[in-house]
Parts: sequence; structure tokens; C-alpha cells
Amino acid sequence: MHDRTTQNKPTSNVVLVDFGDLDDKKKKKGEKLDDLLPEPVRISVPNNYEGKIAVYNRLTLKFSEVSQWYRMMISQNFKKYHIVSASPQTQHALQHVCSSNEVDLITFEPENKLPWRMSRKLYKMAEERMIFFELPYAPAILDSTCRKNTIQISHTYFTTGKSMNLIVSSGTDKAVYLRSPYDIACLCAVFGLNENIALRTLRQNPLMLVSRAENRRQGKSVIGIMRKLADNSSDSMTSDDQGDETLKTISV
Repeated sequence: MHDRTTQNKPTSNVVLVDFGDLDDKKKKKGEKLDDLLPEPVRISVPNNYEGKIAVYNRLTLKFSEVSQWYRMMISQNFKKYHIVSASPQTQHALQHVCSSNEVDLITFEPENKLPWRMSRKLYKMAEERMIFFELPYAPAILDSTCRKNTIQISHTYFTTGKSMNLIVSSGTDKAVYLRSPYDIACLCAVFGLNENIALRTLRQNPLMLVSRAENRRQGKSVIGIMRKLADNSSDSMTSDDQGDETLKTISV
């Protein structure tokens, strides 16, 4: 996944919003502030790639207080993003995102040490809500401090949640630092991930993340499924039996 982040002004399909900077802007009397979240960038796919490439807009929110998160959710542009990720800066913020249904992905800044501590209870809470955890590999290639912090958080994810719902992404906006899936699988070994977990982070989990994000945007829905029976057996089936053949599933 090729990621590119900007500071409040999007130039690509990934946008990073830091509420620490937004809080410094004071509203003057009679002044109307713009929407806290910028609109996602619309990227057109060339005709020869239509149906083969899907472009998703991702929003990454860096916040330390829960009130900042609620300020974002009332934005008109919030639901326009396909994937919502959070970078919690405090333990309280981490507890909130792990128990929220409005978050698809939890990320961190590899340049700094973690400002929070992950526990098995919080990891399990996020896993039950199909929230994923991001592990960027490009910063670990470029800097020894980032590499140390990335290995540390990778081991934390394994000890607290067996590295379930883990996604490995590039975390860079430069094509020269992108690696092939085979190279990324080798980097996962450096992060302490075995082969099965590495393949899952590259194949299954990204698709599950996109599906989870789409379900979040659509909201809760009830679907009725009726099994189709042969014509010769439909007459002998009673009304009670027909009721038993109807299944209802709830998608969150």
C-alpha cells in the first residue's frame, strides 16, 4: 500500500489530521471556521485500468482527548472517507479507539516511543470489533530508531494478541522505498512474525479491512436469505418449514 500523508491539506488519497495543531487556532468573534476535515481527493483511474484498480481515501486522525474525536465525527466530510485510522497519543485515547465502531485501523508513529501501553484486554476488544493494527516497514528501513520502535511494537502485538488483525504497509510517499511482497515477507521475519502471519498480513487482512470499512459506512443492516427448493418438494413443505428456512444476519 502506497501511503502519503499531509498536514490538513490533502494532496493524495491519505490525509493526516493533527488535532494538536487545530486546537491552537482560536475562533474569533463572528468568524466562521472551515470544516475540520478536508474533502478527500478524487483520483480518476485510467480507462485501461478500470475494474482492476480501486482507489480508497484514508483519513488518519492524531488525537489525545476523546472530545477531539467527537469533534471530527460531526464533520460533513467524515463519511466521505473510505478508511478511518487513528493515531492515539494517550492511554485514554487508545482505550476509546479500541472500543469504538468508527475506527478501522490503529496506527502509530515509529519515530517516537509509544505514548500508550497495549494490554490483552484492549487488543481483544479491538479484535472483536474487527479493528486492525498497522505496522509500517519503510521507516524501519531508513532509520535505526524507527526500526527499534517498529520491532518493539511488533513484539507487543504478538504477546498481547498473537498478531491478529495486523496489516503491514509501506508508510512512505517515495516509490524508491517500496518493496515487493516477497521482500516485505522477509522484513516481517525481522519484525518477529512467522511465515503464516506474514502472508496473512499481506493477503487476507487488507481485504478484510476494506470490507470492514465498507460495512461501517453502510451501517447496520438485516438481510433475509431464503433457500431455493426444488419445484417437486415445494408443495409438500408446510408454512412452518418455510419459516425455518429463512435466515437473518446482521452486518455491522
